Amino acid sequence: MSEYMPPDPAVAEQVYRAERESEDQYRRLEHAPAGQLRGLVRDPAGSTAARGNALLILLMRKDPMIPELLPELFEDPDLGHLAIRSCPVSDPRVSLRLRDLLNHPRDRVWSLAAFALARAKDESLRPRLLEWFHRGDHGHRNVAIEGLIQLDDGRAAEIFRQSWDSEALGEEDRLVLAAALLRLGDTCGLAWLEAAARKAEGSWSVFAAKSVADHDAVRGLGLLLWIIDHGDLDAKRSVVSHGWNMAHLPHAFTADGLQETRLWIEQQLPRHEAGAGANLSG
Repeated sequence: MSEYMPPDPAVAEQVYRAERESEDQYRRLEHAPAGQLRGLVRDPAGSTAARGNALLILLMRKDPMIPELLPELFEDPDLGHLAIRSCPVSDPRVSLRLRDLLNHPRDRVWSLAAFALARAKDESLRPRLLEWFHRGDHGHRNVAIEGLIQLDDGRAAEIFRQSWDSEALGEEDRLVLAAALLRLGDTCGLAWLEAAARKAEGSWSVFAAKSVADHDAVRGLGLLLWIIDHGDLDAKRSVVSHGWNMAHLPHAFTADGLQETRLWIEQQLPRHEAGAGANLSG
């Protein structure tokens, strides 16, 4: 078991500062005219907070220029993720552009393009996803798993189970595949995930515990508590990051972050235990 040490205080300050800046920018811009907002979005020299909030406001207003504006931003380092997720893939011009981006050198661009096409059930994507799944690196393989599920979860389950049974997989690939199969109702990798969580080493143990929790909340939350008690420093920090991502725990980046995360997890347990009991009695 490793003694817990919070991240560098500068990390916490950076996170909090970014949140405050974003909130301040939203308040300044929420009533701004559309022309001003479009100008901010298109200004690469503007702050990420200002440009991001300007785009969000335009999206919420359903601004008529959005279909023209979003494709301009697909490769933008700050706004590309939001632009790709928000753009209507039903427009043939958009889907064609997204297919071109599958070869983009930046991971975030090609992966988001693939996710967008998969959500739109674009079957032209399937050969590329199968290639990534069977012969790609970790990043491409992981994107392929999610994309195949989005295209057709029944066919994806068959592909994944065949790979589980027949391919020699590295530990990380096996964990990701086990989690995907569990999402699809196949428990063949559940014991593997539980064993990885109980090792309590590094962020992969937390990934495994969260994957179990998505299937069986009580069991998965118990594994997260196990990691808090027995994990190495990276595992404990990963649990605290999970608490921050899920509940924005106010002391997540301080020395109290681990205990605060424990209390938050313990508060979730009674609700899930009651739900599990009701399911059994039903």
